Parts: sequence; C-alpha cells; structure tokens
Amino acid sequence: MKLKRMLGVVCAAAVLFGVLSGCSLTGTKPIPKGMDKDALLTAGEEVVNLLLDGEHEAVVELLREDIRFAEGKEIKPEHIKELVETHADPEEVGTFVKIEETAVMGETKPEALGIALFKCEYTEKEVAFGIAYDPEMNLTGISIAHS
Repeated sequence: MKLKRMLGVVCAAAVLFGVLSGCSLTGTKPIPKGMDKDALLTAGEEVVNLLLDGEHEAVVELLREDIRFAEGKEIKPEHIKELVETHADPEEVGTFVKIEETAVMGETKPEALGIALFKCEYTEKEVAFGIAYDPEMNLTGISIAHS
C-alpha cells in the first residue's frame, strides 16, 4: 500500500469503475483554474503511450520529485512496471486496441490536480487510465483499473 501512496494514485476507484461499467466520462469535477483541457489530455496520452510501450523509466523521470522520492523511498521503473502488470496484464486484458474515450476531471484534495482519463479497448477487457497533474503540469499520479 505504501507504494501506491508513493505513486500518488489520486484517481478515485469509483471514477474508474464507473468508466468501465459503461458510464460516460462526463459529469466530473472541473479541472483547476489555469489548467488547459487539451494540454492535460495531450500530456496524459503521452504517459499512457509510454506505459503501453514499456517505457517505465521515462514515466519515472516525468514524476514530480516529491512524488518520486516520497516517504524516504524512491519510485523506480520496476514499480511502474508492476503497477501496469497488476492492472493491465495482457494475459487478463488482452492486447491494446485503441483509446475509446477521453475526459478530464479535477480534484482538490490533498491538492489541486487535473486528471486525464482514458477508457481503452483491449481485446479481452476495457482498461481505464487516470493520469494526474498539478497546475504546473508536473505528473503526480497514475491509476489503472480494468473491468
């Protein structure tokens, strides 16, 4: 559980569950003032693509420093790999097909964040990615869930 806290997983499980159970990605809290929806989606899609390509080291490098080194521990590429394998294991979800739907939402606790949501089609199941950024567009969290 500490690793998940270290990763700054900020997307509520209920949001991702709703995405996967057929709910639309609309009706969420607005992103913080000053954040741009298109920039948030572009940055989030870049992270999703890095995760899909197995570029875990590049994802770690994008994490905001206080997230990367939280609680005296360092997030390493193998932690990101484990997160992906746990929630988007090809043996369970199949292979990636496409991003079906995108949306953005905001969060205020524990800090102001903009979250890019991606509902992805895989050959066996759907997978939702939540990629969180602070108002300065520093990566602060990754959440992955599948149906």
